[in-house]
Amino acid sequence: MSRKGLPKTKVVERIVSIKTVDGAIIRGKINIGERNRISDFFLTNKTPFVLVYDMQDQINLNKVLIINKQHIVWVEPEDTPGQDE
Repeated sequence: MSRKGLPKTKVVERIVSIKTVDGAIIRGKINIGERNRISDFFLTNKTPFVLVYDMQDQINLNKVLIINKQHIVWVEPEDTPGQDE
């Protein structure tokens, strides 16, 4: 257990591009944790939001976004599992 009483979670970063319903394309990292695939993260994770960090757009670098999953059109992996960055 962590010091705040919450269980520690495994961090498995994946780089993804996410298209939202308003047409925005967001590129950044998500933590899929114990799941093997990005699709598992979106299908089995019950929280309605996804945290995207180290997000990059044309103006900003290293932003953090919290996106409602209902506003996501598609998610595309930008990396290969197990790939060292």
